[in-house]
Amino acid sequence: MSALEQKKADVIRSLSSYTENLGDDSEERFSLMTGGGNLIVKARQMIADAKHDYVSVMTKYGLKRIRETGIANAIVAAKRRKVRFKVISEIDSSNFKSADFLRRHVEIRHNSNLLFYLGIADKKELVLGPAVTDEEASERNSRELDLWTNNGRFIQGMYALFEKIWDASPKYEKAKNPPEILAK
Repeated sequence: MSALEQKKADVIRSLSSYTENLGDDSEERFSLMTGGGNLIVKARQMIADAKHDYVSVMTKYGLKRIRETGIANAIVAAKRRKVRFKVISEIDSSNFKSADFLRRHVEIRHNSNLLFYLGIADKKELVLGPAVTDEEASERNSRELDLWTNNGRFIQGMYALFEKIWDASPKYEKAKNPPEILAK
C-alpha cells in the first residue's frame, strides 16, 4: 500500500509538470479583432488551416468583395484539399456575380437581413461580428467590433445557430437576372 502511495505521488508530480509545459496554445481565449484588414487576414488564415469544414454567414458586402480580399482564392485552395464549405449570404443585384462564382465551389444558400457575419473552421475557431454598413464600407474606418475565439462551448452554440439558419435558407440557384433574387 505504501508503494502505491509513493507511485501515486510520483504520477501526480509528473502530470503537474506536464500541464505547466503546455503553454498558451491549450487555453481557450476570446480576442477582440481590431481593423478590417486584420479580420480579412484572420479569415484567410482560418480557411487555409481548415482541414474538414468551414461554415460561414457572409454579409452582402463581404460576398461582393470575396475576390478582392483574397477570400475566394483561399476557398478554392481549401476545396482542393477537400474542405467542405457551407455559406449563407444575402444575395442581391450588387453581389450576385460573386454568388454565381462561389456556387461553383461551395454549398450556398441565401437569406435576407443578415445583420452579422460568422466564420467557423473545423468547429475549433470562430470569427464573428456585425455586418458592415454601406457607410462603414465607404469610410473604410477601423473596425473594433469583431470577435475571435477558440472556446469550444461558444463555438458549439454558434454552430447550432448556423445550422438553424442554414435549414431555414433556400439553396441559391443561379438567377437568370438579378431582380429574381430579390423576389425570393
